[in-house]
Amino acid sequence: MTQKTKWQNRLDAIVSGEIEKPELVQIMRLPDLEAWAPGEVTTHWDVDPAFLAGGGSLFGGYIASLADQVLSHAAYTVLDDAAFIRTIHLDVEFYLPIKKGRLDILGKVTHQAKTRLHCEVSFAQDGQRMAQATGIQQIVLPKPQPPATA
Repeated sequence: MTQKTKWQNRLDAIVSGEIEKPELVQIMRLPDLEAWAPGEVTTHWDVDPAFLAGGGSLFGGYIASLADQVLSHAAYTVLDDAAFIRTIHLDVEFYLPIKKGRLDILGKVTHQAKTRLHCEVSFAQDGQRMAQATGIQQIVLPKPQPPATA
């Protein structure tokens, strides 16, 4: 068995509730992660009425925020310790209006390259696909430090 990366350990801590949510996650009321496996994460969110727009459907910008969070979590499942990520592309397609109720969310890494991770997130309600997001996470490695001079 291979040793888990710091990112995978962080995902374990999120799933178990052992880690305090960052302030941004608290403010935006983003959901907890329920489970992860290499290349995949799952969660759900009970649609908060505070984020419903006209006609009782979920504000599209909030879907993008959910997608960005889940894309990042999916990327963490395969990310090396020394690296971190930045979202450099995010595209959301809306199929049906998301209403009040449970929203099931699945994030997957669909392609891994040397400097980029391609991911997708699907959103479903009552077994019906409501929206789909695709994104690209740029893998960022720390710059080598020049040798110290005496």
